[in-house]
Amino acid sequence: MWFATPRGLSAFSNNHWSSYSSADGLPSEDINCLFEDSAGILWIGTSDGLAALRSGKIWAPAQAPEQLHEPVFGIQQDSNGSLWISTSNHVLMINRERLLQPDFNASDIREFGLADGLRDTDGMKRDETVASDPSGKIWFSLNRGLSVVDTNRLRLSSPPSILQLEGLYADGNPVSSQNLARIPANPQRIKLTIMG
Repeated sequence: MWFATPRGLSAFSNNHWSSYSSADGLPSEDINCLFEDSAGILWIGTSDGLAALRSGKIWAPAQAPEQLHEPVFGIQQDSNGSLWISTSNHVLMINRERLLQPDFNASDIREFGLADGLRDTDGMKRDETVASDPSGKIWFSLNRGLSVVDTNRLRLSSPPSILQLEGLYADGNPVSSQNLARIPANPQRIKLTIMG
């Protein structure tokens, strides 16, 4: 059994206690959450970032991006092997295998925000802030309520669409969109021509 405490990580096995602290490599002894993934790695969310227990030793991502130095409130794994992490200010999806590599960097993190449909990205320190259900959905308990992502519908390999504004019209008249567009007051109809 694993215990997350404000003074480190404790384990009870075969009538024996073991403890891990910052002296063992934890970013902080104030632990918010624990999650054991499908490979048996114990992921540790602390008040100063992410760590893991592998083969009896504490490990932290080398030169981790800024988001992984924030308080981590929840960790979960999806059916594709990605880790979903809720921090004090971010909702992140990270390929677990890339995270374990020495050349892991910020480009290996996909961050989700308001544009993706979240009402908020501020994580909450409470029990089970990130959870998965049998259908493959990942649930987040955030500052402004619950959010859910259907990982079965998420296309990990497709790059984000880049849209280009081709034309802007107000009441049938073209409006210059080179810099800041100004549309006359009280238009009846606005038309955007977008190429994507």
